[in-house]
Amino acid sequence: MSSRLVAPLLFSHLLLFGLLALEGSIPANAQTPTPRIAARSVGDSAPAVPEGRAFRWVVSIGKKGMNHALGGHLCGGSVIGERWVLTAAHCVVEQDEITGKYKAMAVDEIQVKTGYELPTIGEEDGIYFVEKILFPVSYSTTAYNTRLSDVALIKTREKLKYSVKIVQASDLQYLATRVTVLGWGKPDFFANYLSERLRYLTLERITKEECNGRYYSGLIDDMMVCAMGQGTDACQGDSGGPLVAFDQLNNIFLLGVVSWGEQCGDTAKPGVYASVPQHLSWIEDVVSKQ
Repeated sequence: MSSRLVAPLLFSHLLLFGLLALEGSIPANAQTPTPRIAARSVGDSAPAVPEGRAFRWVVSIGKKGMNHALGGHLCGGSVIGERWVLTAAHCVVEQDEITGKYKAMAVDEIQVKTGYELPTIGEEDGIYFVEKILFPVSYSTTAYNTRLSDVALIKTREKLKYSVKIVQASDLQYLATRVTVLGWGKPDFFANYLSERLRYLTLERITKEECNGRYYSGLIDDMMVCAMGQGTDACQGDSGGPLVAFDQLNNIFLLGVVSWGEQCGDTAKPGVYASVPQHLSWIEDVVSKQ
């Protein structure tokens, strides 16, 4: 994680974020709530996720056959069902080496790794191969810098053990405005390494109206969520990872997917996340038909 975001997607590649240090913490009794649906970078100075199972559903998406700590890690992701991982669509899009055009990655190019540590695989961790990658119709896999519907679903071949629940749009009013973003991203824009341990930052959710009016001049739509913190932010390596919110009982709900922003290190603007509740109907439709 870093002390600011990434260059706007429209003008540069989509950022794979990494989060930076902050005061604030994950509630000690954070837990996964009763199911409601069937089923940016966090660098060296950001707090490491504590031991326990509360965030075992956060995964690293990487290049198949590579160590995720040695160049294999691409993005973060969130397990939302037994075989389903939600990530950012731009995380699973690549540029063709011959034509130079962008395209969806093939299922045999990526893998999903569970566990808090990138280099190692503990007793509850594993590598999962991919069966399908699906995108919303509104997302263009040939336009890598698109901001529209920046979400994708990855279906794994084997069942995953832990998952997080998605908040319904109608229940957003019951969640705190303080939110948490998790990832293995770079500590700042110029760093050339990721965090080996999953880390987190505490941010403040802001309204679409404020995000548009003060920072992004109308670029934010209903399918996005904005959040920012004092001197902290997501950075490269955090894209696709989760933005979570807590209710009064400290239950964890998935609220957003790290998507885009401006160069990490410039904390004058909030980070932008794909809104998970606003994509819930698409998610439920895909899961029910596969």
